[in-house]
Amino acid sequence: MSRTPSSFPSPASPWTQAPLLRILLAERLGKIEFRVSGPFRLESLDGTLLLDSPGSELRWMARSLHSTPARLRHAVIVAAYADAKAARKLVAELETLGYNPRVMELGVRQQAEGGLRFGKLRYRVLVGGFGEMAEAAELMTHFQNRWRPCLVRERVDAPAGCVEITNAGFAFDREVQQGVRLLPAPGGQVTLFRLPCERWPDSPLEDRSFEGGLEFRVDNQGRLAVVNELDVDAYLRGVLPCELDCDFPAEAQRAVAVAVRSMVLSMRGLRHVTEDWHFCAGGHCFHYSGLTRGREATEAAVRTTAGDVLLIRDELCDAVSHSCCGGHGENKENIWSTPAESVLNGRPDLPVRRARKPALSEEAAARDWILNPPDGCLCRVTRSACPALLERSRKGFRWKEVYSRGELEEIIQRKTGVDLGTLYELVPVRRGVSGRIIELELIGSRRNLRLQKELKIREALSSGRLFSSAFVVLAEKDDEGLPQRFTLTGAGQGHGCGLCQVGAGALAEAGLDCRGILEHYFPGTALHRVYSPLEA
Repeated sequence: MSRTPSSFPSPASPWTQAPLLRILLAERLGKIEFRVSGPFRLESLDGTLLLDSPGSELRWMARSLHSTPARLRHAVIVAAYADAKAARKLVAELETLGYNPRVMELGVRQQAEGGLRFGKLRYRVLVGGFGEMAEAAELMTHFQNRWRPCLVRERVDAPAGCVEITNAGFAFDREVQQGVRLLPAPGGQVTLFRLPCERWPDSPLEDRSFEGGLEFRVDNQGRLAVVNELDVDAYLRGVLPCELDCDFPAEAQRAVAVAVRSMVLSMRGLRHVTEDWHFCAGGHCFHYSGLTRGREATEAAVRTTAGDVLLIRDELCDAVSHSCCGGHGENKENIWSTPAESVLNGRPDLPVRRARKPALSEEAAARDWILNPPDGCLCRVTRSACPALLERSRKGFRWKEVYSRGELEEIIQRKTGVDLGTLYELVPVRRGVSGRIIELELIGSRRNLRLQKELKIREALSSGRLFSSAFVVLAEKDDEGLPQRFTLTGAGQGHGCGLCQVGAGALAEAGLDCRGILEHYFPGTALHRVYSPLEA
């Protein structure tokens, strides 16, 4: 049962079964309690056997001890490219401007089998390496006029410390350098108690059960991280119930299963590059609930599409998805600091593509689109046999948030750390093709603040997160022209790139199958099976 943390096939090997993934369940913990059903083994992270148990009804506990945090540095990602030559060209340009740039290669090297390539590489151009984030943030301002820079942490030295693992009554009590791996027997599962939960804020702590192996290891903060290692299909069984209600039409669930599998496998090695896992279980990657919320519909969607992915020009497609586009999709490069891809260009989300697209990057057109949405948008669902689909459309297609000026000033200061003084105005500087604001100027009495990227905008203007950055602002002013109340009227829920889940549900109810839905949202892609399901 012993295996190394990176249990993927070598780059030269084709996949013969579902690849393994490492998913962060929680970090920065002092301790966590758990219970195992059935036989299990405990190992150190280097594979040394600690315990071979026939089973235990006791609660167990893991906690970090005597730990030293990782040494990190902060840098600026000026730009990212799919082509190494383009990255080197930018490096040469930045050098002439007096900077000391470097290229970071990310991702899994392309694996070829019958002309197909699995995984992809990306090339980040970085500048700086500071001990404090504030220094990197100051440097980042030098690049904002021409590029869309962002900050990144790099790990210089790994964390060190021990993890103590013990059961109730301390019949077993060991301190192990760096961490412990728990491997249940096939069919077994582990229940983690009072696990932090981001997806359902009304229940911030909940008990969750997981299949696959678990690691309790020292994280970069010198605290405890819990990592779930399992194959990609087992992972999807815990993702799909968080992405879609289990009552969503079956073909929509199958389409989302293929899309998520494609994206996950294409993004290995491109996220959490300074951590000891591939993806996290929160909104930064995909919400993942393990076995807790799975249903037969979820199982069927994953099982009947096992091994199926989307390919574009013989490469895995970044088949991103979101809840509700609001009637128009957004370009990938307007959402993330990544290269543009034509398959992920934003389009009107209509049953039949219109030859003429609305110019939603223009302020007047965006305002009219948001306030007077056109008929025929797929995610504008007014009749459906699926109550969950109707509710998702009702909440996300168009929405409204109302703040007093004081409330919004307090939220902005808390979220950004910037005191604007009296908030006078919110000015869209640049919109994407879907009308989503990708650059916003906040005008205050003490100073102005410019926000870039739709996610930063959504987070800065809400105690949680705005549904989307596709919104218009109405300011109610007093007799002296001072704003007293701001009303944000918006379209869509999520970043708007790729597959619209509400639209996929509407297409499924209209009779399209999984392949048809995927062709609608990812034109030019092909469905291909890259590994054999276990049942085969």
